[in-house]
Amino acid sequence: NFLDLDNEQKEIDKDIWNLEKLDVDVRENLIRPCRTINFTKIIQLDIRQETKKEIFFHLKTEALGCVQKEMTAMRRLSKYLSEKYPEIESCADLDRMIFEEYLIYLKTEDTGAKQFRTELTRLRAVIETIGSIYQYPQLKSIILNRDIPPTYKAEFKTYSDEELKRLNA
Repeated sequence: NFLDLDNEQKEIDKDIWNLEKLDVDVRENLIRPCRTINFTKIIQLDIRQETKKEIFFHLKTEALGCVQKEMTAMRRLSKYLSEKYPEIESCADLDRMIFEEYLIYLKTEDTGAKQFRTELTRLRAVIETIGSIYQYPQLKSIILNRDIPPTYKAEFKTYSDEELKRLNA
């Protein structure tokens, strides 16, 4: 049992995790299986380490799909920070002004975010968990409710027989 704990610790220290080697009951998608989690695209080393601890924590409670979305959000944030703020190395250095500029970047320049609401929701979960684990109090309020766009509900419209005839004509 001691050797298993040692192997798990070594696996957590790696930049690419093999999920089968972790002692975590991963709730995975049976249609799209995933065997690894790759942290190498998180450029800042301190943010990478903070994200590893957060992801390990969330693997115990969240579905693997949610964790993968968190990784996507953190990779996108890391890429932005390396381009615009190369001096930032840790989540402790993040503040509201930087995040507001990141929101503007996502809405105007970045075309990779397909599900903007989902990505911001998962990014908020990551940032707040890192803030709780590492005692970074500014991270608790860095992403506000108004930053996340609302979901739109589909409105169903019915047409009378006469209207359908006119539309089809």
